[in-house]
Amino acid sequence: MLRKIRKIKKKYYREKANSQLILMQKTALDEMHSDMRTRFLDCFAMCDATCKIFLKKYCDIRKQEGAKKIKCELSMNIIPSALTMFEFEIERNLLNRIFSAENKRGRKSAKMLRNGLVHELNNEDMEEVVERFEQLINDMNLFLSHFSDHDENI
Repeated sequence: MLRKIRKIKKKYYREKANSQLILMQKTALDEMHSDMRTRFLDCFAMCDATCKIFLKKYCDIRKQEGAKKIKCELSMNIIPSALTMFEFEIERNLLNRIFSAENKRGRKSAKMLRNGLVHELNNEDMEEVVERFEQLINDMNLFLSHFSDHDENI
């Protein structure tokens, strides 16, 4: 059974939620950051969707081959193998910069920054996106370039 939260704790959590909300609103309303956030999130969404096309087929094939424990998720445990199956030669460091679980400030992957922005509107993650914006966009565009006008003469 849940205990009732004391008035002091209620007040503390309400104030904490309010201060977090103020920070998130500040981030969301900042015009420059808003444009960068939108571009960053749109670019990551394209990487995510493109990668998932190959992940899904890779997982289907592996399951048909009898693989029992295969998690078909956007993780570096499976992305390199899936892309290699389709003969894409993409530098592992590039894949790490986009899709890894790297969560160290200043080196977060695009995926982790996206998670912080989408799920928490994390102000520190937004600042990191602003600081690393060109590098992040360039990495994601380089990743996407592997899939456009791909040689069909296989």
